[in-house]
Amino acid sequence: MDLLPDPAALAVFIGASAVISVTPGPDTTYVFARGLAQGRAAGLVSVAGIATGLVVHTTLVALGLAVVVAGSPFLFDVLRYAGAAYLLWMGLRMIAAGNRREARKAPRPLTWRAIYVQGLLVNLLNPKILLFFLAFLPQFADPAHGPLALQIVALAAILIGCGLVVLCSIALASGTMRTVLARHPLWQRIQGTATGLIMIGLAAHLALATRR
Repeated sequence: MDLLPDPAALAVFIGASAVISVTPGPDTTYVFARGLAQGRAAGLVSVAGIATGLVVHTTLVALGLAVVVAGSPFLFDVLRYAGAAYLLWMGLRMIAAGNRREARKAPRPLTWRAIYVQGLLVNLLNPKILLFFLAFLPQFADPAHGPLALQIVALAAILIGCGLVVLCSIALASGTMRTVLARHPLWQRIQGTATGLIMIGLAAHLALATRR
């Protein structure tokens, strides 16, 4: 039983997955902000949380549960507004932490567990990811190749793998940027505000997202 499409279709799928993975979005922006705020390790832990969220999205699509969100504008809005509110809260906390740093009260860095959960929630509370998986993955599944659910899981593994390469690269790059910028007094003063504003901008983007 071959769960993947024929070589030509598979090549198209991999190419599309690569292009999609390098396209900026909420996940890439969050990983960049987290690496910039707390370093490479924090960026990679946030990637782990996002990867877990992608596995959940894949499971929902494979089990046919994603159609519930796809067919309900109300659920879509609940998820995106909850995600926007969460990102806004994180952004404001980062700005507040930056202000405490300026007041010589060093904020306590987030634990790995907290960063992991943040990455997970940022991903899960973005309904456009679920809708995209639902629209994209079944196009390359063929009943002749075996159970559709297993094919979707196999295809999602490729898509997620492409995404993880990009996200890990961003985590390492932004963490390196933080190391370099940390040497400059100006960055030490504006770090919390800068990363917080990135989160607030991401919150606004998610709040204004449409189903298309």
